[in-house]
Amino acid sequence: MKIYLCFISLFLLFACIPEQPISQDIQTITAEIDGIAFEATKDLTNPKDFEEIVTTLVNFSNGIGFVLAFSGADFSIEGIAVADVRLILMGPEITELKPGTVINSRGTDSEPPYTSLMAAGLTTKKLLNEENAYIAETDDLGEIEVTITAFDATSKRISGTFQFTAIDPDKDVKVNITNGKFKNISW
Repeated sequence: MKIYLCFISLFLLFACIPEQPISQDIQTITAEIDGIAFEATKDLTNPKDFEEIVTTLVNFSNGIGFVLAFSGADFSIEGIAVADVRLILMGPEITELKPGTVINSRGTDSEPPYTSLMAAGLTTKKLLNEENAYIAETDDLGEIEVTITAFDATSKRISGTFQFTAIDPDKDVKVNITNGKFKNISW
């Protein structure tokens, strides 16, 4: 009986410990590239830390649109030098990126002014011998879906999920990016 009560007590103790939130100082981009795990992180509290995530925001003058681009690099995938995953979000106003917003319009070679939200995806893989295995994008033939799960214009942070199919027509390669998540990306 004592063992049973100890077990219940331990279970209740650990079941009541709240889950620790992800630090707002850590940015992550995770996905699967053709089924292989991809992860890029950036610690905003350590400016000397190697930047695995790079973000750029361009707001065009006269309210003709914005482009928010972020890229993550993973140097830990066996057999390759580096893989990267890039997302580009475009539209009339960045404040249109609200939680629950789904973007599945491909941004091709569009130039502002933008009249709707669009997204583009790109992925590259560089081999150990420094040759590119592919540079694949969603522009002309691929498909993309991005869902915004969190957006804070004040703290300049965005989170969401994504998936896309990218094509490298020069090498006749199709790359599937699935189970993608980006968290706490700041600009």
